[in-house]
Amino acid sequence: VKIVANVEDFERLKLRCLNGTHSALAYLGYLAGFKTIFEVVSHPVFEVFLNKLWNNEILPSVVPPPEFEISVYIDKLFERYKNPNIRHLTKQIAMDGSQKLPQRILGTIIDNLKFERNIDLLCEVVAAWIRYTSGKDEFGNKFDVIDPKAQKFSEIHKEENIATHLVEGYLLLDDIFPLELRRNDIFRTTLEEVLVRQINGGTLKSLEKVLA
Repeated sequence: VKIVANVEDFERLKLRCLNGTHSALAYLGYLAGFKTIFEVVSHPVFEVFLNKLWNNEILPSVVPPPEFEISVYIDKLFERYKNPNIRHLTKQIAMDGSQKLPQRILGTIIDNLKFERNIDLLCEVVAAWIRYTSGKDEFGNKFDVIDPKAQKFSEIHKEENIATHLVEGYLLLDDIFPLELRRNDIFRTTLEEVLVRQINGGTLKSLEKVLA
């Protein structure tokens, strides 16, 4: 147990580095057919994605607490994800995304946009979440979406099947997407491009493209 003067930095670090990457791997991995986090990170494309997501888009948005070795923390997280004996189920982590996404992913996007940092990989996660909430993976398999807004998500997907219209429908959910994101052209354009790429080519192809 570590006694600290300010717990906010630790909380943000955990939400973004641990919970954020857990959600990222859950949505992208589940759509691609992986059942556990171990299976996801065992794929070379996802391993590269995870490391770049941490180093390029998440870590620049957090302030390491004093005397905290953030590189050691990341190494331990990766070691945990790669442990085959820990069965973190992607479908379980993916539950209740409407409540998790703002803190785990969207806050990082907001900070990165403020400082003109990259959001491409974070938008891969948001696009995957939008696809996940349709209740169908990229192999055509249907599943139940466990989320307080599941019915609303279903309605949006029934009404819209064009990526730009889907993004528009989701950005209207103001209890998930704050005004500063809904009005940000960079976020909207990037998210639309990523969603089109994922729908047309699938998860792995989209990641390979953005990581190239």
